[in-house]
Amino acid sequence: RSTLFPYTTLFRSRDGGNGALLYYKLVNPSLVIVPTPSDAVVTLTAGGYTQTGNGICVPYGTGVTYSVAKPNYNTVTDTIMVTEDRALPITLTESLYTFTVNPTPNDATVVLTASGYSQTGNSIKVRANTTVTWTVARSGWATKYGTETITADRTLPVQLDSTPTLIINPTPADATVTLTAPGYTQSGNSIQVRGGTTVTWSVTKSGYITQSGTYVMQDASETWYKT
Repeated sequence: RSTLFPYTTLFRSRDGGNGALLYYKLVNPSLVIVPTPSDAVVTLTAGGYTQTGNGICVPYGTGVTYSVAKPNYNTVTDTIMVTEDRALPITLTESLYTFTVNPTPNDATVVLTASGYSQTGNSIKVRANTTVTWTVARSGWATKYGTETITADRTLPVQLDSTPTLIINPTPADATVTLTAPGYTQSGNSIQVRGGTTVTWSVTKSGYITQSGTYVMQDASETWYKT
């Protein structure tokens, strides 16, 4: 019997008297994990044995469970039987988080932009700490927009405010139409405001009786005819 540390004889045989053929197996082979990124945390587990750095030495044939983890990366975990000295490279992939906008009304158009990424439906998948710019728009409603820095999966509900239009068609046609509401500007004989906004209106012309009043705008556009 022969020994060669850290090996031990598995068996030996002779080949026609031409000498001894010796076969060896490792007593304590080592497993070393080489992670990418290099600062990923390596955890090695085998009953009764202690990890040193990113490596561990165990008896031949021992199963070692390894885990490689880093924030914002997908963790890799597996079990390997150690039968030889081995350096095992493990490359982690960055986690992608989903940002979704749920608009109301649900047929509003959602636009999501982030450098290097593409929108799918009302969602976009990005790496951690990516800034996403979002816009939600629909005809007759006030557009909303904003930015979000994504660090986890997130769903953002966005409620649009309706902006119906009030139009006054006067007779005579050259009568002066005045429409006022705080924060809004008249355009021609019309004004577009959010539903629930109070509009003050008047129709005037020299030689005619002025008509005027206030109106709380509903959620649908309206056209009035004033004579």
